[in-house]
Amino acid sequence: MNIPTEDRVIFRPELQALLHVSSETIRRWLLASKLPMPDVALTRKTVGWKRSTLERAGIKLA
Repeated sequence: MNIPTEDRVIFRPELQALLHVSSETIRRWLLASKLPMPDVALTRKTVGWKRSTLERAGIKLA
């Protein structure tokens, strides 16, 4: 199954890099509902979001 590049899953470390923020900031944003809940949760720390989910939440990615 091919997932279109535009709607691929962006895991937490990549999201941090794209937004230029720390892991702690991601955690705080999740707690404050500034980020949507992850679409993928492999472990507690290994989480990811579909690009479309982030864009629907108003998060601009490069």
